[in-house]
Amino acid sequence: DAVSSSATLAWVCEAIERGHLTAADLDGIDMRWGNGEAALALTIKMGTGEGCGAWLGNGVARAAAHLGKGSEDYAVHVHGGEPAYHDSRFSSLMGVTYTTDPTPGRHTAGSASWNETFGAGFSLPKAADKKDWNVKWKGTTGKGKAQALYSNAHQAMNGLGLCMFTMLTGSLPWAELLDAATGWGLTEADLLVCGERIQNLRAAFNRREGLAPKDFQPHRRMLGEGDGELGAGPLKGIRVPLPALRDDYYRSMQWNTTTGHLAKHRAAELGMSELLAGYLD
Repeated sequence: DAVSSSATLAWVCEAIERGHLTAADLDGIDMRWGNGEAALALTIKMGTGEGCGAWLGNGVARAAAHLGKGSEDYAVHVHGGEPAYHDSRFSSLMGVTYTTDPTPGRHTAGSASWNETFGAGFSLPKAADKKDWNVKWKGTTGKGKAQALYSNAHQAMNGLGLCMFTMLTGSLPWAELLDAATGWGLTEADLLVCGERIQNLRAAFNRREGLAPKDFQPHRRMLGEGDGELGAGPLKGIRVPLPALRDDYYRSMQWNTTTGHLAKHRAAELGMSELLAGYLD
């Protein structure tokens, strides 16, 4: 998609600057920074799988593994998923989404970052206290709880078939709209629980496949460390404690920070004990 392909192109530009790739490796395309025609040509190759597109089209992690030469060091991804250009040095909760959602690197899964950065409201305001979902841009207090609430609401939104951008408005009458269509009479609190069940089921697929929290590690540039610590601009010197924020989110979801398993008592409360058997702590 647009995120993975452009992140791969950025990696190609850096590889050329470092002397790890040449035009000869790219079917004669000189993919230097600023060459839009070259970017278009490589994007087409990635889509068709022709020539160098056969290995570039698999994303930055596999492309770096194919090239070698130390290029893995500057391949920015979370377990193969390229983070979008919503910089975690600006929005720490976007970084939490990148490293904790069952689909790593994905920016369309958390939504708490919208509250963190520009004060968007919570889509199910009757289901949670404002103090639990309203957080400050700078700082870490309460962000794990907010991320849990927003990520669960996000999955409820997905289940309802709504557009993610409806969450930018703060709140729409989801429960009323659903009741008008189905007559089920679910409350906003019911919908939030539905979203939590969905999020736990998504996470359980990863546990079944042997993936643990440690497998979703942020690149140092996402943390503002090493060459990711900027020396100029509005994010100069910003560092992000993503590991601590990640653990805060896991605890708020009642997930074991080592295994990722849901707490047994919470599974019972959600009516998921049998479904998640073998993935509970």
